[in-house]
Amino acid sequence: MATPVKLPLTVRKNIRDEFEPARTMCEEKISSILGEPWKIDFDIPSVWGYANEASPSNSYPRESTGNMLAGYANSAVSGISSFADKFGSDGIAELNKLVSSRSIVLESCLTQVDGTCSCEIANQKLKIIFSPGDIGVNIDDAFSKLSEAVNAASKNSDSVNLPFNTRKDIKENYESRVAGIESRLAQIIGVDKVAIVVDFQAIYAALLAYHGKDNQYSLQGFEDYLGSRTIEYLESLPSALERDGFDKDDMLQEALQEAVSTNTVSVRLVDKLERKMYNETVIQDGKLYLQTVPKNWSVNADQIADGIVDLL
Repeated sequence: MATPVKLPLTVRKNIRDEFEPARTMCEEKISSILGEPWKIDFDIPSVWGYANEASPSNSYPRESTGNMLAGYANSAVSGISSFADKFGSDGIAELNKLVSSRSIVLESCLTQVDGTCSCEIANQKLKIIFSPGDIGVNIDDAFSKLSEAVNAASKNSDSVNLPFNTRKDIKENYESRVAGIESRLAQIIGVDKVAIVVDFQAIYAALLAYHGKDNQYSLQGFEDYLGSRTIEYLESLPSALERDGFDKDDMLQEALQEAVSTNTVSVRLVDKLERKMYNETVIQDGKLYLQTVPKNWSVNADQIADGIVDLL
């Protein structure tokens, strides 16, 4: 950590003229965007210590300290605004929850930062971090990965069971479509109601455990699209039933009604498949399960419900 030192008069004047007005304006903008009072809480003596330790070729932090700090503040406004535009009220609520201090700080990182400048959420603070010796470099990139920072912090929070981006995808691409599939299935099967029940925590845990064993398996691939991929499996079910003629054959409907007596459909992960290579449908205890193994998650999703008539 850089040793805080007394700031020269010229530096203090530059901070007063360049940074302080920008800080006030940026705090107001950020507070307006997030609906809560936020503050920009840079430890200026420590920042000046980092500026003193910057390489000789990087004179900007020393010669224009106030302008540099204003640049970090403006980068916060731009990054938070983009995040709020993309993720809406859910993203705003998540950011406010994770950053309970409502403060933005500026710190050097002990290790090299990707791109030399980025952000993270730790100790209830939103931190602008930069690589050792790289203060004032790539300021505009400070919040380019804010959504990744929010997601990483949400996984470390005891108050949530799923990462933020996973919950967002479930809400937008599963919850908004599942009722339509339930209604369509009820009509095809010839019953009053079908209930789709999915334990996303169990699916996520199984996929995460598999990812821990196989580093070639894409973590982002299932985190970002857990709801979307689950819907793909579920949408294949009514399509398969219609191909097999269930919607027009009373005998097929009655056989399926008897087998799936609970009128419940679910998607799940299992350790081993019973009949097929990539995925399959099974009926157990009056419930219909669309199932696969973690390695094959989202592979050939449109085929999972093929051949249901052979189960009856």
